[in-house]
Amino acid sequence: MATKATPTPGEVLSWDVSALAGIADRSNQIADMVLKTSNSMHTVIHDLAWRGQARHAAEDKADREQTQMRTIATAFYDLGTACAGAARDMQYPLSEIKTIFEHYVVAPVTVADDYDGFIVIVDPSTTDHGTVYRPKDPLGEFIRLTNQATDPSLAPDRLPGGTGGTPPGKPGGDR
Repeated sequence: MATKATPTPGEVLSWDVSALAGIADRSNQIADMVLKTSNSMHTVIHDLAWRGQARHAAEDKADREQTQMRTIATAFYDLGTACAGAARDMQYPLSEIKTIFEHYVVAPVTVADDYDGFIVIVDPSTTDHGTVYRPKDPLGEFIRLTNQATDPSLAPDRLPGGTGGTPPGKPGGDR
């Protein structure tokens, strides 16, 4: 069965990564408990007043089990680190994607499930408003049809190089 590598815009917009931080915390708590239990078991076995082969066999077994449990704890710590990192690294870009869709992907702008963005333009000089076409120069066509002399994104209140919501510490931030 083939898998789809890229999620659709609708899927991305429904993502909520806030639970990842909770999973990271819980994973680290589990790792702490596994280590505590492992160390406690190891100490009890080594403190028994046994002698001879039975003592050596029990201590060897306790040592092996402690090593295995430490490996399990390490895996839980790694899971916690991965979840915390994913939450941190995905929060900002996901927020930006949602903002872009909220503010800019409104009629006549459309984004298809394959991220093929286009502007649906209905030429008011025609009567065929059911036909969707993709002009070679969508911005130029938009300017022509709306009788604007220049690119609307270059209006005085929208000069290039604005903050664009870029937070400090991110490329383009600290403005």
